[in-house]
Amino acid sequence: MRREQWLLITGDVVLLLILAVIGFLSHGRSPLTPRLFTTFGAFLLAWLWVAVPLGLFHVSPSGDPVRLAGRVVWAWSLAAPLGALIRAWWLGRTAPFAFVLVTFGLYALSFALWRTLINHRIRRSTQWHPAPR
Repeated sequence: MRREQWLLITGDVVLLLILAVIGFLSHGRSPLTPRLFTTFGAFLLAWLWVAVPLGLFHVSPSGDPVRLAGRVVWAWSLAAPLGALIRAWWLGRTAPFAFVLVTFGLYALSFALWRTLINHRIRRSTQWHPAPR
């Protein structure tokens, strides 16, 4: 696996953890509980399940930020409900529609911004020499 792919994976994991912590804090709850990992873990699992087959751990050769953001939002439109279902199953309760909607919007926007910025940065720093697949 290339360095750029590790950077994307690591950044995605850190972003998911930050977003889960923000979610707990926004509801007045301490993120320093094992329950944080039901949210973080569920959405990480869902994201990996969707992003890997869609090829989102490769730097986009087109460099088109709108296309990249669209692919990321499309992936989150699949991963957000899946992550909410996994989380609900782990917690033994249903996932409120508002939770799924807010999670989708916040995560999709955050990931689209993060992935667009890091893709641009990687392409600039490496002068884009794609590796053979």
